[in-house]
Amino acid sequence: MEHKVQASARQNPEIGFKCLHYSVTESSGFVEIIIVKKVSEEMVFWVRTLDDTAKAPEDYESIN
Repeated sequence: MEHKVQASARQNPEIGFKCLHYSVTESSGFVEIIIVKKVSEEMVFWVRTLDDTAKAPEDYESIN
């Protein structure tokens, strides 16, 4: 089974995602999402997962 992962963020011209859509097979075990920033200053990011076609905890381990 293949799961689609979508990265989203509030509009900010200094940060973004390398890709906005990822396809992940269930056997992959994890997905790596790359955040790109255009400034040299340190930034802090919060990450959370949301259910869609895959449901936690049956299909994946949620994080927040």
